[in-house]
Amino acid sequence: MDSTPNIAKIGALLGDNTRARMLSTLMHGKALTASELAREAGVTAQTATSHLAKLE
Repeated sequence: MDSTPNIAKIGALLGDNTRARMLSTLMHGKALTASELAREAGVTAQTATSHLAKLE
């Protein structure tokens, strides 16, 4: 099994502005709920949850 990171997939995930804003917010070191991340990213909680699922 190849353990090399899939750089293209990672780039695509980080290339989305909403996900990038959410990840940037999390880099401050504080745990936040999906609703809090949604507010920071300017999207609905449902949209934030969808983006978080893609990052899992």
